[in-house]
Amino acid sequence: MDYEAMRQALRDCADRQGTGILADKTRFREAISELMPGIELQDERNLLLIGADVFCLGEKLREAASDDESRLRAFQNLLKEITGCGMGRDAAESVLQAFASVLGWEDYALAQLRAVYADKQIGERFEFGSYPQGSNGEVMPITWRVLDRGSESVLAISEYVLDAQPYHKKCCGITWNKSSLRGWINNDFIAKAFTCAERSLIKTSKLSNNAGPSTEDRLFVLSEDEAEDLFADDADRKAKPTDYVAAIYKKAGDTDSSADEAWWRLRSRPGTWWDFCSLLVNSDGTIHGGADVTIVRFNGMGIGSVRPALRLSL
Repeated sequence: MDYEAMRQALRDCADRQGTGILADKTRFREAISELMPGIELQDERNLLLIGADVFCLGEKLREAASDDESRLRAFQNLLKEITGCGMGRDAAESVLQAFASVLGWEDYALAQLRAVYADKQIGERFEFGSYPQGSNGEVMPITWRVLDRGSESVLAISEYVLDAQPYHKKCCGITWNKSSLRGWINNDFIAKAFTCAERSLIKTSKLSNNAGPSTEDRLFVLSEDEAEDLFADDADRKAKPTDYVAAIYKKAGDTDSSADEAWWRLRSRPGTWWDFCSLLVNSDGTIHGGADVTIVRFNGMGIGSVRPALRLSL
């Protein structure tokens, strides 16, 4: 969904005919159809028309009180109304924010999301995004733990191991910059776990790697140094798998593993002589010397794999 295209179309409408057009369904339909013709932006056009015709967003937002508290409450109530009618949260946030921004409101969708973690200190938890976590793939909010914070961002890691993915799909000499795990976590996972508004709060991190070049990633797994420095001790480093991950192992025939503990991948490599391996954190919290990049199931090592990390803007 092209949020910027929607916002630009609304801004063009308002510039040409005033913000009153956002509350006039007939004139609005004509103007948007003219500004967004054809099929290239058909989904975005239809979403704006639904916002105006069905939910009367222009009218309701124009009538809201001007103080910040009232506007935030209005935004939250409208978001609940729209998603309650079956629209996905990503689309609902996009269309609502597009209308609100053109009317001169602050970015209330982002303010609401940022408030979830803005005051969290190191070691505290918060929920952000969602991902399959139940044994039958039920989608639930992702719990994150703050590892570090600065003046502009918060570094957090998932509380649980969220998926079972190899470091790389082919057994070969590989570094983080070319690994399939890096591609999966920054494409498949980020698209599935976060809405458009949530993704806009995820900063691009400049990562140093002990093998291969530095990278710039929005999602990543920790390095050996980060795993050593950002946790108090081995016990603090331990993690559990979600029921979703445990079910993956059970389906693969691993019925002996405990769902109370999990290992998780690091992006660091153990050494040039083991270029087909990556480091990992054992289920007891110790850092393991290296394991084949293709392996998801380790004999005798139980459940584990991906524990994502990210930086969120303040």
